[in-house]
Amino acid sequence: MPGWSKRPASADVVAGDWGCTARSCPPCRYGTKAGDLCVTALCGSRWGAGLGSIEMSSRVQWCWTALIVAALVATGCGNGAGRPDRTEAVNRALADLKSPDPVTRRKAAGALGNTRDARAVQPLIDALKDENFGVRAEAARALGGIGDNRAFAPLVAALKESEPDVRDAVCQGLGQLGNPRAIEHLTALADDENERPIVRDSARAAIEEIKRDERGREGEGEERED
Repeated sequence: MPGWSKRPASADVVAGDWGCTARSCPPCRYGTKAGDLCVTALCGSRWGAGLGSIEMSSRVQWCWTALIVAALVATGCGNGAGRPDRTEAVNRALADLKSPDPVTRRKAAGALGNTRDARAVQPLIDALKDENFGVRAEAARALGGIGDNRAFAPLVAALKESEPDVRDAVCQGLGQLGNPRAIEHLTALADDENERPIVRDSARAAIEEIKRDERGREGEGEERED
């Protein structure tokens, strides 16, 4: 496993400035997010150089190390070397979401999901109607990651998308969003025998994710009452 002192390939990272896609860096590749700060932004910094000598024995260790270091930088520990300016990063991603290049738009959508910035919600909702299905799919996942309920109705409407990859991504987004009202729509999709198996599986997984979140909220409520 390579150390953090080596920046990932530039083809998968947009200059390391405002985030990453699923292939950008090992922590994010395995589904790890560090709040508002993408772990990729730490690569090449003095924090990264310090971690380069640590030998990782598993993906789990790598992901936890990523979270710890990102938390230290995000909370201002040390001198904050390598910490991106969030406002500038979000603005740049929003601008790139309007790029004529679909690859740039797709990466911008993914990066905005990682920022979890409310300013990105409406532009990402608009991106659900992008001419490129890859951008639409990434926008759906990003909206789920941000977790703003303004995305609920647009995501439900996108379940009728013509592209199965987009419907799959919409199911993931609704699962992350966690709104219980999505269950009936996801159930209809999961029970549709004419639907692609991968989409039906994603719908079922999203239903379970929403129910799990509901049980967690109920448990927290009971603890507060005690």
